[in-house]
Amino acid sequence: MGWKRAGRLLAFLVVGLLAFGLPVGAAQSQAAKAPQEASAAKKARPDLRESVGSKKAPARKRAAVQYDYGSIYLLRGLANIFSRGMDTLGAELEKDGIDVTVTNHAHAFDLADRLARKYKADKSVLPVIIIGHSLGANKALTMSRRLGQKGVPVRLVVLFDATADLAIPPNVEEVINFYNPTSMGVAVKGDRGFKGKIDARNLSGNGFGHISIDKSSKLHAEVVAKVKAILKERRFARRK
Repeated sequence: MGWKRAGRLLAFLVVGLLAFGLPVGAAQSQAAKAPQEASAAKKARPDLRESVGSKKAPARKRAAVQYDYGSIYLLRGLANIFSRGMDTLGAELEKDGIDVTVTNHAHAFDLADRLARKYKADKSVLPVIIIGHSLGANKALTMSRRLGQKGVPVRLVVLFDATADLAIPPNVEEVINFYNPTSMGVAVKGDRGFKGKIDARNLSGNGFGHISIDKSSKLHAEVVAKVKAILKERRFARRK
């Protein structure tokens, strides 16, 4: 990410923090405590799961899990402040009986390592689907690369306004990239060896800003439909 984009990101964060009524110093303090929070999360939640019904999101009745296979991860961005659309999307998926993990992007590599160990003996972890917003979208790509290094295929990556033009690793089969280049979003391209599909959605001029793009009910409905369609693919469903 160049200096110009970094400056834009910093300016955006300051404005966003003020708009949300959060003192800049408090945000800096939260960022400084991120490693400690991640460590505490490991102790409190050994599997690093954060239900969308946790104290950070409104509690609601969970639907019975209909798909006892697959691994679906939703990654929030900076300090869990701007990416609450991931919580809403997670709740919508769970309402349809899809088990998900919603967490901060800082947990992504831990989740990847645990998944890779399980994959060796249990292929019901497939399909792997990773969805992220902002820094969480960036981490969706680096998490996918880490899984690829461990031999785990990723069926789908969904990016909501990724801020870094990271290359898509060859173990990823399909990417949907919702982005607004006039805000913070970037286009992404495949790395060497990538043979998958990229569905690039330039949403500039559609009213989507960086902190609203992940909360769109229209985009959520599309993602839910896509996830359900993938889970119903015979290569995965037959393992049930």
